[in-house]
Amino acid sequence: MLQYRKIQIEPSQFGQSGAKEYLPQLLALSRDWAEEKTCPAYYANEEADFLDKDIYIALEGDTIVAYAYGEIRELTEATSYNQIGEKAFDLEELYVVPAWRKRGVGKELYRFLEEQIRDQVDVIGVTAVSYQYEKLLCLYIDELGFDFKYAQLAKRTKGW
Repeated sequence: MLQYRKIQIEPSQFGQSGAKEYLPQLLALSRDWAEEKTCPAYYANEEADFLDKDIYIALEGDTIVAYAYGEIRELTEATSYNQIGEKAFDLEELYVVPAWRKRGVGKELYRFLEEQIRDQVDVIGVTAVSYQYEKLLCLYIDELGFDFKYAQLAKRTKGW
């Protein structure tokens, strides 16, 4: 049975035990994700990318099988779905190890994350990027209840 946990890796933890023990695993998973080449322009994270972020992990024993992270920020511009001054959580990454996919791990990790931040934010946003965009849209819209607000599409005409 998987355990879900929220951790934060702070610079002051280097050289100490605690959440830092997960940093090598997070870096390795990020490298694995980059090597999959499933997301345009995804590059493996460095240590600094994980520092001072709320990181949500799914664990089998001491092994991370999925992670997600993001940041809470105060909104400075109004859009069709938010107001100035509201708090938003920007989900930056959600990754599940290939062997654990299609088992609901990503959904459960997201639900754990949402439960942890529900009282702190007004809106959760995600910029989802993948060559498998149909699966991403199904996950976020159909399974997790996100609303589709906009899409940015691009077509290169020169220099590729």
